[in-house]
Amino acid sequence: MKEPLSGAWAGRLVPDRASLRLLAAAVAVATLCAVAVVEREQAPMDPVRAGDIAKRTVRAPAAVQWPDPVAFEVERARAAAAEPSVFLLDAGLVQQAAARLGQAAIAAREEGRRQGEAKAERPVDAIALFQREVGVSLDPVKLAPLAKEGFPDEMVDAVGRWLAEGYGDRLVPAERVELPAEGRPFRVVHLGSEVSALVSDRARVGTLEDVRRAVTVAALRDKVRAPWGDAAEAVAVALVRPNLFSDSDRTEEARRAAADAVSPPMTSLKRGEIVYREGDRLTASHVAAMEAMRRGSAGRSVVSGWAGVATFLLVVFGSVNMAMRRYLRADPEGPRNLAASGLLLVLMAFVARTTVELSHVTAGLIGPDVPAQALWFLVPVAGGSMIVRLLMGTARAVAFSVSVSVVCGLLMQLDAVWVVFYLLTSLVGGGLVQHLRERIAVLRAGLVTGGFGVALVLLLWGVSSVLGLQGALTGPLPVVPMVAALCSGVLSGFLVLAVVPVFELLGFVTDYRLLELASLNHPVMRQLMLRAPGTYHHSVVVGTLAEAACEAIGANSLQAKVAAYFHDIGKSIKPQYFIENQRGGANRHNDLGPVESARVILGHVTEGARMAAEHRLPKPIVDNILMHHGTGLLQYFFAKAQMEADDPMSVEESAFRYPGPKPNTREAGVIMLADKVEAATRTVRNPTESNVRAMIHRVINSVMADDQFSDCPLTFREIYTIADTFTRVLMGIYHQRIDYPQTAALSHAAQVDRPALPEPTPQITLELDTETAQAARTHSRMWNGDEEDTDYESVRNLPAGEP
Repeated sequence: MKEPLSGAWAGRLVPDRASLRLLAAAVAVATLCAVAVVEREQAPMDPVRAGDIAKRTVRAPAAVQWPDPVAFEVERARAAAAEPSVFLLDAGLVQQAAARLGQAAIAAREEGRRQGEAKAERPVDAIALFQREVGVSLDPVKLAPLAKEGFPDEMVDAVGRWLAEGYGDRLVPAERVELPAEGRPFRVVHLGSEVSALVSDRARVGTLEDVRRAVTVAALRDKVRAPWGDAAEAVAVALVRPNLFSDSDRTEEARRAAADAVSPPMTSLKRGEIVYREGDRLTASHVAAMEAMRRGSAGRSVVSGWAGVATFLLVVFGSVNMAMRRYLRADPEGPRNLAASGLLLVLMAFVARTTVELSHVTAGLIGPDVPAQALWFLVPVAGGSMIVRLLMGTARAVAFSVSVSVVCGLLMQLDAVWVVFYLLTSLVGGGLVQHLRERIAVLRAGLVTGGFGVALVLLLWGVSSVLGLQGALTGPLPVVPMVAALCSGVLSGFLVLAVVPVFELLGFVTDYRLLELASLNHPVMRQLMLRAPGTYHHSVVVGTLAEAACEAIGANSLQAKVAAYFHDIGKSIKPQYFIENQRGGANRHNDLGPVESARVILGHVTEGARMAAEHRLPKPIVDNILMHHGTGLLQYFFAKAQMEADDPMSVEESAFRYPGPKPNTREAGVIMLADKVEAATRTVRNPTESNVRAMIHRVINSVMADDQFSDCPLTFREIYTIADTFTRVLMGIYHQRIDYPQTAALSHAAQVDRPALPEPTPQITLELDTETAQAARTHSRMWNGDEEDTDYESVRNLPAGEP
């Protein structure tokens, strides 16, 4: 028996609830996109006949191809008409006439001899026999010299010679009108041999009169001196006959074969093209198209089409997610951003569907020669990518661009032109809004995207022309697609301005919203400035530090600065309990126990989050209020509680830790370090660069030793960059000033040396230096001369981490 699956293996095989929700969202998006992609209109099932009037407009629900009967008959007729007529050539006509003439001469000569032997003297009988045998009808008086001379063989030879010269290689039809029209060849078949040739040279064609004249000229040139010469010439002329005869049977057979060799021409319609419009008179072609659509839709339903396209889109979305998972998994708002990008994807799909549906009518209004596909470049797909880039970052925008390009490519006849156009314009549009902080700049970005689209259309048109591709960009200069591409970019800009505020109302944060908050005119910040000026100043400096550090490591500097401004707004509830607002007065914590003091200090985080939520501040600000201390320990009050307790081990550490959570973004990690560094900087008596750098390293080591960066994606390289940036900014704030005579004594008095902890090594590790850590564990009161250091945010009161 097989062993049951262990818990670990079962956990791997059974998806968790978050994965199931993610899969359900992907299926929903793919299904909705499939609804937009798949043509829902089906071919009407009622029979149609040629001659009927169409009751409604019908579009092709899918690409369809069928043999067009009308075009087929036209092609058959064209092929038959193109087949040349067939004529029979009697190439042996002269030889046959000469042979017949010789036989007639012999017969007539024999008849004359018989008559002479009978003493009948009837030459007319011999002449009549001669004419009958030759097949001519001439005046007997004209043939009398032949009879008198006994129809000599020289006459036969002369007539044959004259006929041969008269015909030559001429083609002599009975009537010239029997030949095809000028310029059209005809086929000549030699009678008896079936040798054929295509004749297109009309110079060879002659008439009977041409041959007779040629025979007469030949006779004159021969200069026959015999008394029978004229009679022989008359016989030769009378023997001229046509040698070319039209063969209608062979012509019809050849034309029938040419027509039968024609393949039925296929007529095709792309998906969504109009088969016929309402009110059109139906033809045989329309009837054949409807039959083809019915055959093609047999066994296929809209639901199956949706299922197939949705499955394909799921594979595409999964592939894109796998390719981008390294960048997408670091998104703390992954589920929300995925849902929003899916919603935008569905929106773009239905916008594209609407554009395709309206393009046929709109193209007809623009001009009869404008193809409907030229208007498909109007779809503002780049606007969707720009929105995603503004709301969710670069990685999500790239994934969206690829996905929406595939969806539009499916919707628009699976043509690669649309995939390339939408993908590249989406990437360019998303890149152009990357660092924009003015809403008017979005329109400029849209215009630039439109200009890029125009150039891309020209490039795709050139490639299509060079490769001989057939598609939306074939033919002359694509002016309409270029104008549509430009308008698409402009529409994308307006789409961003219209849609982004809606997402901002739903909690998404844009740079524009952050810039509004960065003005420090928000009521919460004004309250903080009035009630807790020290905290207000502290927050502004923390914002400066966080902004500079995030710029140095490539994080969102604007978000970090604004979040830093608001991170301590909870201190405005009880401002005098915080060291920066006491202004040298009595310390309120002197009258409280360490637990009560810790409760007040820790409460500023939860109070700040509550105030931010009440004022509907963006989620990143609320999150950073909660995370800027993480789950850090109030070391000063924890150690104080241990000293006052009978049993130090009985003090619960959890009562002195912030509620958290720990920082889980780079911006939150930077704000945590900036907050601690700025607070600790106030305790540095001599802020030289080495002292400031050592203090910053000690703060960073303390945070890391306390395990506050376990969820933070900051790298060691970035942490070193942050430390260097903090040092540079703080040295600009606390730069050395000239000692004036009037204030020299005060300046020197303020720099009385205090016992310092051992100078730390200027490097970042996972723990405090040994001597400092030991001192912090054993004694919580750090002395400045004879005075106790009661600043709980002092660098000397940092948590020591695990021993």
